[in-house]
Amino acid sequence: MSEKTEKPTEKKKKDSREKGQVGQSQELPKFFILIAVLEVFIALVEMGMEKLSAGILFAINVMNVPFDKAIEMVAKNTLVFFAVLTGIILVTAIAARLVGTWLQIGFLFAPKALTDNALGKINPISNFKNMFSMEKLLELVMNIIKAILIGIIFTYVTLFYFQDMLYLPRVTLAEMWRTFSDIFIFIVRLCAALLLALAVADVLLKKYFSEKKIKMSKDEVIREYKEMFGSPEMKSERKNFFMELMNSPPPQPKIKDADMVVVNPTHFAIALSYKPDEHPLPVIIYNRADNEARDVIKEAREEKLPVVRFVWLARTLARMTEEGDNIPRETMKAVVIVYKLVELINNELPPDEVSEWYNSEGIIEFPDELYDDGNKAETDEVQDELLSNELDVELDDKLDESSNDELNERLGESLNQFLDNSPFSGLNKGPDNDDDPEEVHPKQ
Repeated sequence: MSEKTEKPTEKKKKDSREKGQVGQSQELPKFFILIAVLEVFIALVEMGMEKLSAGILFAINVMNVPFDKAIEMVAKNTLVFFAVLTGIILVTAIAARLVGTWLQIGFLFAPKALTDNALGKINPISNFKNMFSMEKLLELVMNIIKAILIGIIFTYVTLFYFQDMLYLPRVTLAEMWRTFSDIFIFIVRLCAALLLALAVADVLLKKYFSEKKIKMSKDEVIREYKEMFGSPEMKSERKNFFMELMNSPPPQPKIKDADMVVVNPTHFAIALSYKPDEHPLPVIIYNRADNEARDVIKEAREEKLPVVRFVWLARTLARMTEEGDNIPRETMKAVVIVYKLVELINNELPPDEVSEWYNSEGIIEFPDELYDDGNKAETDEVQDELLSNELDVELDDKLDESSNDELNERLGESLNQFLDNSPFSGLNKGPDNDDDPEEVHPKQ
């Protein structure tokens, strides 16, 4: 068995406390009891003298009463006085005892102290060994020192008041009582100061012996460490796992969280999601290019999400945003139009007309003539050019060449109505469009 040289851990201290194994000095509660009872005695001494004088006068006044009845009256009067006095002192002593204990160990309820090793506590052999332990020996030494010091105090006080006590037979009863009270209070306060010094020393000794009893060997410390945190190998594995978890990229959103994917046609893939309860504007779920864009398109088809080929919008979002961003101001109008277009195709158009919007790859072809961003448009050579006011006329000409007049008229009216009623309709104008807002033109 290895030697117990290590300080107890917090867990060991907690377990010992639950078992009632705490260092507790009896000298500190004694000090509080002495001080509390003394102060109560000082506070009640005058009242006690009055009650005592009244009792003596009461006994004299009932001398003419029959003896049996007089004894009963005097005894009742005296017992009531001493019962009240004893009750006050008893409650004070109990409260002082609780305070002295609480200051050392706090509030502690340890039923295990009554059940654990109950037979060992009544074992005469183990108790005989404890009688000659270092802790008991120090307690004996402190009690001897206490007795000697108290004897010295009594001797000193007796010599100090010796001249006064010689004149006591010549004074009145009240003066004699006052003198004895002063001597008694003086002696008790000196003893209280002595007990305070001994109590502090005893508290430190009890703490020392208490920690010594629950000291641990190195094997116990290692075993407890493994029980709480696992072996060093397991701890290293957990640490590596958490480091990998912290250094790994955040989880990517799933494609099924998107509403649609805007493409160009395969170089860029922008997945959009609009949930008004979570964010006020559509959010970029994916912003991928080249091979990753093709993977996003493939996943969108598997989830049966709309894939819209809109060159200008796809390139603009790819250039201006990152994943997790809201759509920029310049693209709000275009995004609203695309959302409404997809809604019309999926919910409002007859089945025989839906196929006209899809190409051979299953992608919705967004007609460039349906959108004028009011600020910039990208050509097939990926160049930007400022739009002029004559673009409205050019759009009118292109719309005139289209077929299916009824479909385009319905689309134009629905788009304008959707723009007016959309949650972000007030933001769909560019900074230069206050005087001449752009419109979506239906086919004529």
